[in-house]
Amino acid sequence: AQDWIVRRWRSNIGGAVRLSGVLERDDPRGDGVEVRLLIDGVERQRWALAPGARTGYALDAVLQPDSLLDLVVTPGPAGDDGFDATVTTLSVTAPSLDRVALP
Repeated sequence: AQDWIVRRWRSNIGGAVRLSGVLERDDPRGDGVEVRLLIDGVERQRWALAPGARTGYALDAVLQPDSLLDLVVTPGPAGDDGFDATVTTLSVTAPSLDRVALP
């Protein structure tokens, strides 16, 4: 069985935003992971992270109040969920606000 790990944030704002963050796999073992960013259940971006990989990301989106942002970590291409510890960060920046960070 594959376990998907989901980190969810519910928006308290509406309008144009910039989503940015870092995805990191420190462990050199395993087959890597996939990380997906979903907004209201629709996949907006997907990254394949090899063991030991680190990447930053940024994309623009339009949110509604109560929109759901999910960062989802899934096992790598072999379906092996061993050694899949992954650091994920997500910041939401709106032009009219400072920064709202996902804890």
